[in-house]
Amino acid sequence: MKKIFLGIALFYAMPLFAQQPETVYSIALEIRELPWYEQQMDLWEKETKKNPKDGNAWTNYYMASRALKNLTADEPEKQAVHVKKCTAILEACKKADPKSFEAYYLAYLDAGFKNPEGSLLKAAAINPYDKRILDEMKIYKLLHFDEKGFETYCTKMVEINHLPAGILNWGHNILAELEPNALLFTFGDNDTYGTWINQGAFGFRKDVTIINTYLLQDDNYRTKLFQKIGLPPFNVKLTDVSVEEFNRQLIQHIVDGPRPVYVANTGIANFPEAFKENLYLTGLTHRYSKSALETEATIVRNFEKRYFLDYLSVTFSHHIADAKTVYFNESYLPMLIKLYKHYGEVEEVEKQTKVKILLTSISSALGKEQEVMELLSK
Repeated sequence: MKKIFLGIALFYAMPLFAQQPETVYSIALEIRELPWYEQQMDLWEKETKKNPKDGNAWTNYYMASRALKNLTADEPEKQAVHVKKCTAILEACKKADPKSFEAYYLAYLDAGFKNPEGSLLKAAAINPYDKRILDEMKIYKLLHFDEKGFETYCTKMVEINHLPAGILNWGHNILAELEPNALLFTFGDNDTYGTWINQGAFGFRKDVTIINTYLLQDDNYRTKLFQKIGLPPFNVKLTDVSVEEFNRQLIQHIVDGPRPVYVANTGIANFPEAFKENLYLTGLTHRYSKSALETEATIVRNFEKRYFLDYLSVTFSHHIADAKTVYFNESYLPMLIKLYKHYGEVEEVEKQTKVKILLTSISSALGKEQEVMELLSK
């Protein structure tokens, strides 16, 4: 009888536990449903009212609203509401504790890199290695070509396990396949962070220059970067041409240079169409070349000799961003499909079987197993 009453008590207590505020991570690490963020906003707002100097509450309250702002980008009216809400939360935080780490940190998030000295660096002056600003300080150091500072923040991110092992392994593999002194185009957060951290924290393939297309829009950074890698100045102004034309001319300027150029598979869809006919699959990247390339041997070499692959089959730890790793693994599929067919042609049965196991595992996690199996049969 006691067990029955205990079960009933627990049943009715469940909604209470469900209403507890939870940590709200950046959508670069974890994406939840919109109602969850709305609920977390309400819960964390209540926490700020209980204790107006609770910095953790202000951060999570703001991050929930910021997630809604970013996730409603396709609905301008809704997004505008969340933009105003973010600013309102910031102002309330500043009013509650104007010289706190959180007031400066949230001010930075609200303004971005437009005013880092006025907000981000003030937060860093209070707590330079707070886990909430490691990303931002790493980028700040990069933009200012402070190599030692960049390495320090990359190392700190490894120490707190900021990224899942899968993305770090992916970052190692993509760097491992590139020619010496290559330029690598990346397009998002994690596909850039995985490579940056391999360079900054582990000193791996520092000869490669990672070109994040978003950061490339910063005039000062672009000018210094081009000087560093031996490219002439790029004099086109974004105010004089459309965004599409600016990007086309900018990429043309880079690929016309003397260094080998690669594009991460994770960003192929975002690369200008004008250049796609000159891209050749080499593994986790596409190599840009004005003349035709035969890359089958390169793909085999990368797979057999340069990649860390165990993490694709066995997981020894779990991370909040593991779902992101699943989608990064999709970038292996084009290469693995080519390898499967190649090993079949040369009658390497054992290697073909290994590739099929990887293909099945990756495609199954993505819900694309049937689609991939159909491609193998062609």
